[in-house]
Amino acid sequence: MKIGVIHPNWQRSECFKECQTLEEAKELALQYTRMFGWAEIIEYETIEEYDREEIRNDR
Repeated sequence: MKIGVIHPNWQRSECFKECQTLEEAKELALQYTRMFGWAEIIEYETIEEYDREEIRNDR
């Protein structure tokens, strides 16, 4: 299982950053929340799997 952070950017689109550890993900999520208002830590097998799940959930 991999871990990453989904966050917005200055162009208001979503970005993804893969992390090596949960601690790194938490630090990045906190930083992005301060900068952009939100961030989400995710666990996934592949980013394509995450994308399919988000489409099913109509994010």
